[in-house]
Amino acid sequence: AIKESDVLIFPIDYTKYLTDTETKYLKDIRKIFAKKKKFYSLIFDINKTDQRFTSEGDKCMVRVIDFIREKLIAIAPEFKDSIIFGTSALTYFNVLEIPKITGCEDLQNISVEDLYLELDSRLNNLNLSQDETDKLMFIQEQSNRFKRTFNVKVTNLQQVKQYSGMPDLLNYVN
Repeated sequence: AIKESDVLIFPIDYTKYLTDTETKYLKDIRKIFAKKKKFYSLIFDINKTDQRFTSEGDKCMVRVIDFIREKLIAIAPEFKDSIIFGTSALTYFNVLEIPKITGCEDLQNISVEDLYLELDSRLNNLNLSQDETDKLMFIQEQSNRFKRTFNVKVTNLQQVKQYSGMPDLLNYVN
């Protein structure tokens, strides 16, 4: 599939950076891409960036991306100009699911003073399943982490979706 694809998105787990297996695989990809002259179509995605708030690691995505870029260059100098995105697919997909929860449909289109407080109100006033509660609590905690870490008050789900990094990755691939 790598030989025939036009675009390859290579996911990297934020919590593990590049494992030995991934490094070996990237060396194989490098050989294929060198033969086909396809480096422009290799995109790296550092996923699980929501974990940066709960780990001892760097919270700044620019520094995380620079760190990964240096590791990639060590694998192959051709990777120095690679496109690298930081994403949290879990954040993105939870944001997509919240408007499907009964009593939360309006959250897709409204802005509030503080999303954390709005989600807290919904959690306390709705009869939710465990799965629905988990999704709301995850997004609530993400909005709180943006506020604590970056002093950014989140007011709507669109902001959380954008902070997930997924819209940028999807737009670039398109």
